[in-house]
Amino acid sequence: MFPALLNELAKGDPPGRLDDEQYLEALRDAALILLYRLLFVLYAEDRKPLPVDDKRYDEYALRRMRQSASQDG
Repeated sequence: MFPALLNELAKGDPPGRLDDEQYLEALRDAALILLYRLLFVLYAEDRKPLPVDDKRYDEYALRRMRQSASQDG
């Protein structure tokens, strides 16, 4: 999953940036931060400290995407 995330983030980069080691390290760090934040939100939705039972939260929730991905896979 992590290599796929890096590849998707890199698709929007200007040409030539993928040869820069500092840039690649920054990209890796940004991808890790994003991944950890997504994992935290998914965990919090599962354990319910977030208001997942409130209909107003539905448009912010990641659980719909998670359910969709599990049905597609």
